[in-house]
Amino acid sequence: MKRRFFSKKIVGSLLAAGVVSGCATPLAVVDGRLDDSAWGKLPVYSLVPPQDRITDGKILREKGTCRFFSAQRTLYLVAKFDDSCLAPFGEKDGDDLYHGDCCEIFIKPVGQPFYWEIWISPDGFRSVVKWRKKDDLESKGRLIDGREIRATVTVKDAQYSNRHGWILNAAIPLPEVSGIGLEEWDILIARQNYDETLSKQTRELSSFPQLQKSNFHRTEEYFRLK
Repeated sequence: MKRRFFSKKIVGSLLAAGVVSGCATPLAVVDGRLDDSAWGKLPVYSLVPPQDRITDGKILREKGTCRFFSAQRTLYLVAKFDDSCLAPFGEKDGDDLYHGDCCEIFIKPVGQPFYWEIWISPDGFRSVVKWRKKDDLESKGRLIDGREIRATVTVKDAQYSNRHGWILNAAIPLPEVSGIGLEEWDILIARQNYDETLSKQTRELSSFPQLQKSNFHRTEEYFRLK
């Protein structure tokens, strides 16, 4: 799949708005209100099912969108999810949140084999795990709550209801997550959407960018931040 980049036009508008690297202070406040001028300059991407699920005739019942940008080595994210039945899993940071409703953010330094997987639930809990090698369970690090690798994921306003869904607003310092401070990153914004049964057979998977198969670890298909 072809890599996706911000166009020069989009980057130029972000520079003019003062929301990309080089600004003294990021303009996007992570408070869930989304009234900063930065967000209005960004494209809105739809999360879509993997191609193999579409081929099998599966339809995405509940939609999701995301907007994001990087500034001062921080990934800023807004994700909005329709959700008629919230089904989170876990009771605290560091739990296996992916067994229920969650947003997943994958962050991979370009040219490196390792990457991080971050889970955020509608309750605002977050967990982080490091993979030393793509989709290799033997290389998977132990699950932590983010503090040991100084991952900071802030959910200021994860407001939701059983009728309208939920909104995630987060800021993830890239060099603090990775500890190496590289300039280029590949990312995936993904979602696991469960019903009240918490069954994998009925869950919906979607992401931006779209993946060819139902596996969020297809790092070669991630979106490239620059």
